[in-house]
Amino acid sequence: MGIFKPDVNKMEKRKDVEGLIKALKHRDKNVQKNAIEALGDIGDTRSVKPLIEVLRDEDGKVRKEATMALEKIRAPFIKALKDGDVFIRMNMAESIVKIGELAVEPLIQALKDENVNVQIKAVESLGKIGDKRAVGPLISLLENKDIGGEAAKALGKIGDKRAVEPLIQALRHGRFPEMAAEALGEIGDLRAAEAVIGWLFMECLDMTSIKHKSRLNPFEGALGNLFGDYKDLIIKALTYVQVRNAIDYGNIAHYEYGLYERDDPIRKLCEIPTQISSNILHKVSQKTDVNVELSYSSVHGYKYGTLSFESQRETAKSELKRRGNPPYDSSAYLDENAWKIQPKIW
Repeated sequence: MGIFKPDVNKMEKRKDVEGLIKALKHRDKNVQKNAIEALGDIGDTRSVKPLIEVLRDEDGKVRKEATMALEKIRAPFIKALKDGDVFIRMNMAESIVKIGELAVEPLIQALKDENVNVQIKAVESLGKIGDKRAVGPLISLLENKDIGGEAAKALGKIGDKRAVEPLIQALRHGRFPEMAAEALGEIGDLRAAEAVIGWLFMECLDMTSIKHKSRLNPFEGALGNLFGDYKDLIIKALTYVQVRNAIDYGNIAHYEYGLYERDDPIRKLCEIPTQISSNILHKVSQKTDVNVELSYSSVHGYKYGTLSFESQRETAKSELKRRGNPPYDSSAYLDENAWKIQPKIW
């Protein structure tokens, strides 16, 4: 900013936050300090990030003024997080994200709130802010039956690799597995590939139970970070997906499962001569048949039948035999380049 001094007092009276933020860059230190103080008094959350930048100023007095101003802005949020009314605490745990990294420590304290709904809001906000200071406290919540799943989601958003092993353990022990797997996918650390693949191929999981196809979309996006070019092939080769509901004129709902969606990816896996494809074929060869709902009638209730994967199992076994029955090798998952399918293979 140039040599002309802005009227800080006038801007403060008008609550001209944008003008005061610009004044933070004025070459006159007194103008800077007055603008900092004015922003602290106004308390508008738009000034948080600019004031945090001022903390890097070489002038110690300017830095001190910025620290005091930020504390003024943060104080009402902290006070509300300790309010006796649980709804005020819940709302504040959600809205405090507006002050960014200043909210991290108060939110970490809010994780200990006596009300689980306040805790959940605090966890969600920490995930949105993405500050790595929250990683340790969130990991400690992974065994909490009430908020462990939300903690896993927040850890996935933060993306810190310290969470990988704890999330793998949560996945293997069956605690909120879908959330843990999705978080591991978002982090994208290849150490998790074996655990996620193992979970996806387990029998009777929520993820591989009969679900409508649309429910897989968010999950597929996260797993792309782990499975690279194999993502669609792996997901389609293993999931039991209800493709469509059709209701006829007799008020009977018929369910279709689109087995062809599994045949095609398995055939493609057979055309890819890599260790990863062999590993997936090993899993496919072990898939079990499942009982499914074939139809529903208001008179007769549900009609059940067996969804068979015999043809997929036999295709996988035949291809593995043709390859010389290579052993399953989970170490292949740790090579980032191994997840790339070369076009010529197809």
